Amino acid sequence: MSGYETPELSGQLLAFLDEGVAPVTAEEARARSDSRPNRRNSIQWNHRRSSLVLAGAFALVLAVGVIALVSVTAGSHTSHSTRPPGHQLFVARLVPEIKATNTQLDRASGVVLRRLQLLDQSGVRATVSNGSIIITTSGEVSKLRSMLADVLAPGHLLFRPVLCAAPAFNPKKGTGVKSAPSAGILPASCPAANQLTAANLGVNTNTGVPQLNVSPWSALAGYPSTRAADDIATHTVLLTAEPNSGFAGERLLLGPAEVSGGDVSSAQLEYNSPNWDLDLTLDPVGSTEWNTLADRQFHAFIGFDVDASLISAPLTEPSQATFASFGDKVQISGGFTHTTANELAIELESGPLPVGLRAVSSAVGGARQ
Repeated sequence: MSGYETPELSGQLLAFLDEGVAPVTAEEARARSDSRPNRRNSIQWNHRRSSLVLAGAFALVLAVGVIALVSVTAGSHTSHSTRPPGHQLFVARLVPEIKATNTQLDRASGVVLRRLQLLDQSGVRATVSNGSIIITTSGEVSKLRSMLADVLAPGHLLFRPVLCAAPAFNPKKGTGVKSAPSAGILPASCPAANQLTAANLGVNTNTGVPQLNVSPWSALAGYPSTRAADDIATHTVLLTAEPNSGFAGERLLLGPAEVSGGDVSSAQLEYNSPNWDLDLTLDPVGSTEWNTLADRQFHAFIGFDVDASLISAPLTEPSQATFASFGDKVQISGGFTHTTANELAIELESGPLPVGLRAVSSAVGGARQ
């Protein structure tokens, strides 16, 4: 076996490996990430313009450019006979993007481990040490790097009421703001004539389509879309709708979030040819919050905000004359591939990362078997 030394962190990583840290079980990972066991469910949520599509934007959200720190060693704990040909020992050092407490890092390690396990990666180990998280496993390095990039997406899902539409950003229109505004700067409401309310939309329940046109609020042209760093649940945000969202690139002003991904107790895939659907079950608190929001937004729009990307904004029950409770079950359908539906399910099943993480590349080592 040939290779080269990993500078700086090599001694620390090998020392960690020699400690023989036990693998974290699925139950332990679930406990760390505050996620819950799966439960099957299926109920359709009607929608506007097209089926409720989360696929395109979520794939983009997950396409995070992350480089994993990889260290390969021929230590006594792993031999050629115990790893298939081409498999290597994979060590990744994850550091927080902002200052984080050990409690936050411990929870974040649980989320990462849970996501890896949901991706069928077994034998994953983790420890929090010196302000970072060390992840070790084995497999094909290129596959593991890609997998790690997927699981490091923040995964914050927020359900927001849609207030009104906005024109394309034009810095010459009114505000003079040349970069994305910080949280709290955006207007908290829209003029009555521009509001995307049931009264202004006039939904035809026979077709499930609004009969009236509501103009965008021109004053919002001077505001850039909200940055991910300012996508705060308690504030109003201005987001660009993804191509498959039902609004196809339009910008929407959304109110404070009233339900979050943390209220989803399970997310399951269901195949309805030719696409995959995603069945959600909400916990008791989330169920109450969701039905309150959906009732108020009956024949109006609810935006699904994932890490400041508006992945969908469906119309609530457009084919029904009166509001009907969703209970604790919602089915999101339309346009999913198995991969994109599974990525979203994993994000919801594991819960969001409590702190942003990145894999450092200050020291890289490798060897082939």
